[in-house]
Order: sequence, then C-alpha cells, then structure tokens
Amino acid sequence: MLTDDGYRQLMKHAKRLAQEGHGELAQHLRDAIDLRAEVEALKAENERQFTALNDWLYANGPNGWIEKLRVAVEDLTADSDSWIEQASARTADAVQFMQERDAARAEVEALRADAERLDCGQIMIDTRDEFGEPKQVWHTGMNLRAAIDAARAAREGRG
Repeated sequence: MLTDDGYRQLMKHAKRLAQEGHGELAQHLRDAIDLRAEVEALKAENERQFTALNDWLYANGPNGWIEKLRVAVEDLTADSDSWIEQASARTADAVQFMQERDAARAEVEALRADAERLDCGQIMIDTRDEFGEPKQVWHTGMNLRAAIDAARAAREGRG
C-alpha cells in the first residue's frame, strides 16, 4: 500500500522523469496517478453506499422491525388499557340498566296484579248488620274501577 509520503515522492519522481523525456515511464506514472484518483472516488462512493445500506438496514432490517413492533405493541397496550376502561364503564352502565329493568319488571307485575284484583268484578266488604254485629258482604258484578273513581271524585269534591 502506498502511503501519502510515498505517493508524494513518486509524484516528484514522475515529474522529474517527464521533464527528462522518459515518456513511456512518465505515462505509466500519470496512469497510476489517475488510477489513484479513481480509487479514492470509488472509496468515497463505497462509504456513501455503506452508510446508506446501514441506514436502510436500521430502518427496515431486524433492528427497524423490532423498533416498529415495539412501538406497535406499546400502541396496542395503550389501546387495550383504554378498551378495558371503556368496558368497565359499560359494564357498570349495564349493571345499573339491569337493576332498573328488574325494578320496572317488578313494578309492572305489581300493577298487573293490582289490575287483576280491580278487574275481578267482586269485592268483600266488612260491615255491620242492622243489629250492629260485624258481617262480610260480597258484592259481585261490580265495576270496581268506576266505583273507586267515583269515590275519589266525591272525596275531592268534599275537600
């Protein structure tokens, strides 16, 4: 390998030979100088391509994919945490909704039972007979809803 100092000495020698008329040898030295410049240019291009390849490998090779996967896993973990929080909130909403639904169903059943009781068409009244003795009187075929509405209207009219 030719060092910088050796190269300088070679150039001086080539210049002296060219001045002395050794044309063929001087031409070989000029060719060597040109080849050295070409080698330097090729080294620079090789370094540029090597750097570009390393950059590409980092971005797209195993290191790049590992980094991309790491980022993707972090994103999915954050999304998962958010979804879990949302699911917990939705679960609490669902539990509250089911409790309200069950309460409404119980109220509907109570109202149905009350309606059935009112629509049965008969009622037993505890009263007293003409001698003041307690007795139970069954009234059948009555419209109990109408009787209750009439009693309410009479009470409101008095109040």
